[in-house]
Amino acid sequence: MKYVKSLLAIFFVFALSANIFSQTVDDIISKHVDAMGGLDKIMAIKTVKYTGTFSGMGADIPVTIVIKRQDKVRMDMSFQGMSMTQAYDGSTGWQINPFSGKKAAEKMTSEETKDMKEEAEFEGQLVNWKDKGYKVELLGKEDMEGTDSYKIKLTDKDNDVTTYWLDASSYLVIKESTKRKFKEKEITQDMYPGNYQPVEGVMFAMSVEIKSGSGNDSQKGTWSKVELNTDVDDTLFKMPDDSK
Repeated sequence: MKYVKSLLAIFFVFALSANIFSQTVDDIISKHVDAMGGLDKIMAIKTVKYTGTFSGMGADIPVTIVIKRQDKVRMDMSFQGMSMTQAYDGSTGWQINPFSGKKAAEKMTSEETKDMKEEAEFEGQLVNWKDKGYKVELLGKEDMEGTDSYKIKLTDKDNDVTTYWLDASSYLVIKESTKRKFKEKEITQDMYPGNYQPVEGVMFAMSVEIKSGSGNDSQKGTWSKVELNTDVDDTLFKMPDDSK
């Protein structure tokens, strides 16, 4: 009888611990959403327009990104007198990339299209993660380059994994790491958002550093302006008809 009671006690402790752990994950993400400005304010945003520059390869490149619910995004950049466009209209990903010797619009690969669709989630994957069909797991609390942070693993519906580090004080994302397969190769990309500023009551990272592969390939982006709920026609995201 004592043996049975001991087993029941151990089972109870493990069950309670698992429940607390689950609640902790939900609590951390809830605080993250609140830190961003709250779910109501976030979901009230219909469009976001970013204007800024990306620095890399010894040059500052002007960049504009426009995002519209649901799942629409377009990025335009200019370099050496040529303009590059990448877009996703909710179903089709396409690009115009004169740097590859092509001036006409062409459809993206499935991997590139998925990346663009994720870009359209400007609020981040953690917001409304349950409704999106994702899974999350708290990997613990650790030091991330001098900042105490919560480490959260998110698995999407394609079983692709993104790891987030949330500042344990502000609950804002300070690092995001993704692993994706591209042309049969696994590519790791780390993003370090920073300089958070409120825009109409919602926090936006006004700077980001992106490191790919071994970390030697690094780009830094700075947003000079973030505009919310401007009028954006759906045609902006459509692939040009004469290129289909």
